[in-house]
Amino acid sequence: MSKRTCKKEPHDVARKCIEQMLARQYAETGDNSVPLAPDFNLYRAMEERGSLFVLIVYERESDDEPSPRDDQSPGRPIGYAVGVYHQHPNSVGMMIGTIPTYYVEDGAGRVFIQKAMLEQAALRLCAAGAKRVRIETNPKASNGRMLEKMGYRPIAMTYEIDPSEIQQEKLSA
Repeated sequence: MSKRTCKKEPHDVARKCIEQMLARQYAETGDNSVPLAPDFNLYRAMEERGSLFVLIVYERESDDEPSPRDDQSPGRPIGYAVGVYHQHPNSVGMMIGTIPTYYVEDGAGRVFIQKAMLEQAALRLCAAGAKRVRIETNPKASNGRMLEKMGYRPIAMTYEIDPSEIQQEKLSA
């Protein structure tokens, strides 16, 4: 039986782990209208400001394996969640926690792993002072049902348009 752990990782470790999962994540949940090119410089800058963290879920093959030392890998990365702290633009002093991106590879117990990882991310956001926690989900691979069972509720819909479809002459009026 495999053992999983969820750990907050610094930028350099998190980046290597995320890069191992990106192609699978993008194929499943990515926005095909934009190129796959995460801005890891932005990740680093936000982490340095204290407004971003990354949780990595690791899997080890069995409980019989010895626990890793601090200088060893805790296992193979199978998922991650990014947590972001930010000020609500219309409410002075209201901190919001957002989980804009997360992923757990397909496999046994995926929903339970996602749920545990998202709960841990939400707890970290609340511990940092977030008064609300928001989780984004992609409509083509939505986790809406799981999120609603966790107590989240839908609060917004986002619409998008390609700039080539906007009548430029109306913008200059």
